[in-house]
Amino acid sequence: MNCTMVQKRLSAFQDGELDQQATATIQAHLLDCPQCSRVAAELKGVYGWMAEPDTLPPDLFMISRVRAAVTAPRRTGAPAGMLNRWLIPAMVAAGLAIGALLGANLSTHWPDVTQDINQSDEAALYSEMSEGSLTSNYLQITWQEGGENE
Repeated sequence: MNCTMVQKRLSAFQDGELDQQATATIQAHLLDCPQCSRVAAELKGVYGWMAEPDTLPPDLFMISRVRAAVTAPRRTGAPAGMLNRWLIPAMVAAGLAIGALLGANLSTHWPDVTQDINQSDEAALYSEMSEGSLTSNYLQITWQEGGENE
């Protein structure tokens, strides 16, 4: 068995997953090959490192802090309660009132910009155009067909 095959099977060898013949072959190769022996030792070190639980002792003060936080009464400050109960709804109502006043005021002072152009305005525009212009020809065709301007 060559080094590549042994190194591919080292994990299974260390886990004891190989049959007796393959285990014996790998053991013999590890005795003869220093490179594969070094790789096997590194793998064994990794397995040992993973097997050891790395737990720290619990912090005694942490336990007392958690107990104190759980048993402590809840703080209900007046500013937070007042903010949630009165101030936010009052601000919403004030915003709606200001919006309604501004909307009513703007609609009386600004002209309606979406007015339709009536027929007399269209006729005046048509008379101002030179004969034979593309726009005048288009308007003449649409009026003759009874269509509306797009």
